[in-house]
Amino acid sequence: MLIHSLDENWTWDDYQNLAQKAKAAGIYIDTGMKADVFFNYFLRTKGKSLYKKDGTGLGYDDDKLFEEFFNMTSNLVKEKAVPTPDYLAQLKGIEDDPVVTKDAIGIWQWSNQFVGLQQVANRPLEIHNMPGPNSKEGLYLKPSMLWSIASNSKHKKEAAKFINFMVNDIEANKLNLGDRGVPGSAKVKEALKPLLSPAQQQVFEYVEWAEQNSSAFDGPDPTGAGEVIELLDNLAEQMAFGQLKVEDAAKQFRQQAESILSQNQ
Repeated sequence: MLIHSLDENWTWDDYQNLAQKAKAAGIYIDTGMKADVFFNYFLRTKGKSLYKKDGTGLGYDDDKLFEEFFNMTSNLVKEKAVPTPDYLAQLKGIEDDPVVTKDAIGIWQWSNQFVGLQQVANRPLEIHNMPGPNSKEGLYLKPSMLWSIASNSKHKKEAAKFINFMVNDIEANKLNLGDRGVPGSAKVKEALKPLLSPAQQQVFEYVEWAEQNSSAFDGPDPTGAGEVIELLDNLAEQMAFGQLKVEDAAKQFRQQAESILSQNQ
């Protein structure tokens, strides 16, 4: 989250309290949370995940977890501590985002989007971690790009050389300066540091912090995840508008998501 200063050990209760303070001041705390990203993070803090490791179903059994998370997010919309979905739909681009227009404290974004956001906001911003407890278990380093070579490629060696060049070659990485994410190679990261802008340095420093304060990545989303994410987004919007009870949404999500993912068996 992009905000000024908070204890890195803050909690969901702290987040909700801050939301109420922001509302009292006539601004939003943020522009809401992407349903699948933050629900998965929340599940990970509970020792669960959105998907089973083999991708054949949901990675949690207790729908009370769904209800706990989405009661919080939908109540924040109801209380006008975060914008409604129709308000967000009217935003033409990042330049209209409440954090840019100073109508919100922060915005939830992937770290490699920070540089562009700060340029548009045209003022100093800070990066902050997500709420806990158990944020270390919830947080993970997500690759911004996943390189792959087709199993039927006729040029596997050449493709491997290209990937190696993009990942490990210092001169190649000097051209993008971590624009697609902080490099995974420690050698490359150290070589780029003297060339970074202040905003880029903030991103590199945050990712270094996250390396020490996160858990293993669950891996790429399973086949059918696109449909599951679209389903969850639609349900989250209905909950935010008060058109669907959270407990009913939990049941619908389980039934439909399990049906989608069961095709991976």
